[in-house]
Amino acid sequence: MRLPHLEKGIFLRRLNRFVGEVEVEGRRELAHIANTGRLSNLLIEGNIAYLLPVNRKLGYRLFGIEDRGYMVVVDSFVGERLLEEEWRKGGGFPFMGRVKSWTRAPIWKTGNAKGVRLDYMVEAERGVFLVEQKSSTLLEGDTSYFPDAPTKRGYHQLLALFEAESRGFIPMLIMIIKHPLARSFSFAHHIDEKFSRKAEEFARKYPFWKLKLVIEGEELYLLPFG
Repeated sequence: MRLPHLEKGIFLRRLNRFVGEVEVEGRRELAHIANTGRLSNLLIEGNIAYLLPVNRKLGYRLFGIEDRGYMVVVDSFVGERLLEEEWRKGGGFPFMGRVKSWTRAPIWKTGNAKGVRLDYMVEAERGVFLVEQKSSTLLEGDTSYFPDAPTKRGYHQLLALFEAESRGFIPMLIMIIKHPLARSFSFAHHIDEKFSRKAEEFARKYPFWKLKLVIEGEELYLLPFG
């Protein structure tokens, strides 16, 4: 994926879940925040913001925030685009084999996970996978954590993945590590113990793949992490 044309600004404040206020060349502007995480370690007044100009009601989309001299991509859809790019090239992961096709996963309407939306249904050489992709931007020391806030929705998505096997799918969780300085990953027991225990249970039983988002020049791509 090519790095899009970005403008630099200064992050001022988060107005609500999806809108932030930034300063660009002395002007106060509004930016769409395409990330439902808390991002409290990044959305700090005075941090450099990397902004994608858009022709919409909000003039910008928040692409990344600078932290410790590096841009951390906060746009949640970038991870999805990179995954789809790999699959479009015919690539996959060792336990999936070549990816043949994918679509958005249907809403899960049965059992404990009623009404839950997962990310993808992927047909690959080794079966049909039900995939949920998460992104980690919280860095403490050199460890990247997920989640950065309690997530009831994330817990129910895990329940949906556990149920997937009984319906003939192979459940899979993908974690994209977005902070360039991350050297290890952990589920955040100190933030959401219930989710973290369930996620670790899932990782012991089913495919859990950690990938790192890499920015090199004008290119963004994914590499195995850890």
